Amino acid sequence: PVIVLCDVLDVSRSGFYAWTKRLEPRRKTADAQLGVERLMREGGVEARRKRRFRRTTDSNHSLPIAPNLLNRHFTTNAPNKAWVTDVTYIPTGEGWLYLAAMLDLFSRRVASMSRTGDCWDNSVAESFFATLKTELTIVHAEPGDRQPNPDPTVPSDTLSG
Repeated sequence: PVIVLCDVLDVSRSGFYAWTKRLEPRRKTADAQLGVERLMREGGVEARRKRRFRRTTDSNHSLPIAPNLLNRHFTTNAPNKAWVTDVTYIPTGEGWLYLAAMLDLFSRRVASMSRTGDCWDNSVAESFFATLKTELTIVHAEPGDRQPNPDPTVPSDTLSG
């Protein structure tokens, strides 16, 4: 391809390679840069600046650390044996949105999810346990009961009311 190009343009190969390595004059480069800046300004286009890396975890502390019970074994043989949770940060026009989810490792289904504006909010776990309590109450309700059993650990017929 270079040989054909040089033959068509009637230039030597060494001349072609010297031309490719030649630096553009500073004036031409500066003019091109000014042209781009002018076009961007006229078009209302701004460069997106790269965000500075911010460390969000402080591992150098003397606080107690929870034991790693799963030890990277992310499979279970029955539902509700192990749940995992994570929080992700989503920037919005109004600030940060924190999305937290709790996953059952057996079914791989989301057991609970929460969207908050506070990364310290415990609403994902609160939502999960409120749902779990409701499900247990309904599942353990006795046939014929007009109201679900408020405490599934106590048989309905022993409750007064």
